[in-house]
Amino acid sequence: MESLTTLNNLPRSSQNHTTVLLAAFEGWNDAGGAASEALQYLTRVWDFTEQTGFNDDEYFIYTQQRPLMMSQPDGPAEIHWPELSVSETTLPDQNIRLIVLTGPEPAQRWKTFIDEFYALAQRLDVDTVLFLGALMAETPHTRPFPVEVTSESPLLRQLPLVERTTYTGPTGITGVTALAAPDNLPAASLWVSVPHYVGHPPHPKATLALLRSLETLLGIAIPLRPFEDEMDAWERGAAELLEEESELADYVRQLESIYDAENPTTPSGEDIAAEFEQFLKRREQ
Repeated sequence: MESLTTLNNLPRSSQNHTTVLLAAFEGWNDAGGAASEALQYLTRVWDFTEQTGFNDDEYFIYTQQRPLMMSQPDGPAEIHWPELSVSETTLPDQNIRLIVLTGPEPAQRWKTFIDEFYALAQRLDVDTVLFLGALMAETPHTRPFPVEVTSESPLLRQLPLVERTTYTGPTGITGVTALAAPDNLPAASLWVSVPHYVGHPPHPKATLALLRSLETLLGIAIPLRPFEDEMDAWERGAAELLEEESELADYVRQLESIYDAENPTTPSGEDIAAEFEQFLKRREQ
């Protein structure tokens, strides 16, 4: 096998493309809504087709995850039920097929859901599963948001960025489903750290960090300009908050000192080359 640099180098079920299932769940696994927004953004910029998904009644408790009543100016009101949405697209120019699953974290019958999740993956000839999540952390909003990529698959850990899972503690549907991956279907999780003091959605900087990590892992170019513009506006708003809250500003400076001590300030040659390659791919789109 050639050197593993992206998921396109891994064994695939089709000679024409690599099939990757991307999943994100709203709620406990998704601080600031960053992970769900990352995948929903992909469905907006590329032409996705809705696929048959799950029997949602099995997994939601409607007194906990309430349906929404939506009034209509020119017609009767509608009820929007909590649901798990599955859609797919093929990017022939990038040699990849993407399947996206989004929706609220199931409230019950997790073991049944896991079985159905991987049955769906098998039915759709998925080669790799990537879970996206976001967590509150002591991260300064003025620095790049860390994205931790973990996997129990020795194959995926040959890729740049991917490390073995070291977390111990309570977990959500993302954690249990990732660890339940069958041996013949490698899975990894991408977790972005969101500053806990500005954790309310929307969170374009965290979403952008996840999308850039996806670019690196998948070896594709994603149109990111909208999020880059939103991130600039978000950072200006955060800066205004610190101007009004002197104690918070002091706290952020402490976080910055810790971050700078733990992270090198000069990117490696490989990091610069990878970023420049992604820049060129985006310009070609």
